[in-house]
Amino acid sequence: MIKDAPDMGKFFGEQQEDICVIPRPVQFNSENPVPMMIICANDILSRMRAGYGRGSGLQLLLGTTLLELMMHLLKGDIEEEVLRPKLVEVVRQTVT
Repeated sequence: MIKDAPDMGKFFGEQQEDICVIPRPVQFNSENPVPMMIICANDILSRMRAGYGRGSGLQLLLGTTLLELMMHLLKGDIEEEVLRPKLVEVVRQTVT
């Protein structure tokens, strides 16, 4: 991804440890909504593993996407610290 779109590299930082990044608008505005954009690392597929009894990139992608989707739907009117534990419970159910 970084080699294809160098300006997106700033979202991943030096290490590129994140499997995905979803920029959040500073202000949620219903008149001019900002589309949700998911920026994925080049090696996203190699980080997704199923059936190992622990989370992988798939759960990180799912959790991050759910968090940002809820923030968009609720227009930022909820604290991330309140929402995150509930989403962790949902994502844990996907670990096989």
